[in-house]
Amino acid sequence: DSSDSLVLSSPMVADSSQTAIEIRTSFNGAQLLIFGARNEPGEIVITVRGPEANIRMRRKERIAGMWMHVEQQKYYHLPLFFAMATTKPIEQIVDEPTRTSLLLGIDKVTDASHAKINPVFDEALNATLSKKQWWQEPFGSIEYFGESLFKARLTMPDSLPGGDYTVEIYLFHDGQLRATQAAKL
Repeated sequence: DSSDSLVLSSPMVADSSQTAIEIRTSFNGAQLLIFGARNEPGEIVITVRGPEANIRMRRKERIAGMWMHVEQQKYYHLPLFFAMATTKPIEQIVDEPTRTSLLLGIDKVTDASHAKINPVFDEALNATLSKKQWWQEPFGSIEYFGESLFKARLTMPDSLPGGDYTVEIYLFHDGQLRATQAAKL
């Protein structure tokens, strides 16, 4: 079959155990398994992100006995959920410009969503969303089975925001992007 030869000749094939997670009142969280095979050497990076929202963080200060907003930071098109797993630390896989262009890492996601005013806002946002388990970096290691098969498990928290999510799997070799695959969740 010619379609089988196309799959085998691609640098990487991957999939997830689910394409939909139903969030109902009885939702207790979910486990998402992401798995695949690489047909070339390299390092794997997996991200799960979504849904996007605009967020405003504010800093209050007590002025003349009243609490007042004195500074704010707006974030645009920010993924409320972001998780990333890698086979090595991301800095050992890919350079900064590529990390920035592909938004690989919480720092790159926040940098892309606003003009810098005060890094304290990024830290507060990261702490708030990490506490809810909506931002997970890294969410776990990627396990290899033999030379080519890999898998990673992701815990989707019970407070998960509803909406569209994207699973992205990247294969890098010597800092170069060799293959990518994306799927909606």
